[in-house]
Amino acid sequence: LKNTVIRQSKQDYLVFDVKNSKRIAETFSKRGAIAYAHAIAKNKPNRLDEILELDMKLGKHYMDSLFAKNTIEKSKDDARTDSAMVRFDIAKDHTWHYISQLDEYIFDD
Repeated sequence: LKNTVIRQSKQDYLVFDVKNSKRIAETFSKRGAIAYAHAIAKNKPNRLDEILELDMKLGKHYMDSLFAKNTIEKSKDDARTDSAMVRFDIAKDHTWHYISQLDEYIFDD
């Protein structure tokens, strides 16, 4: 997008400004990186902090869902499995909510 490039690293995505040859952001998700680059391309700097915050929350809830899923698969205790299923559903719902919010930033205009 214009003068920005997105590169995947081992854990996350890096957004670079090609014009100034420097890294401008680090995001958990590819959607977050695209939304960030899109906001820069559309000259909307007031959205950048919101996008990074949404991406950070997305990463947190995604990791929570992975943890709960692992607990469901490995636990032999029924009470623990049931509470992990509830945590998994909540984390999954939050994850999809933040994904849809980032998509709104990507597909606006």
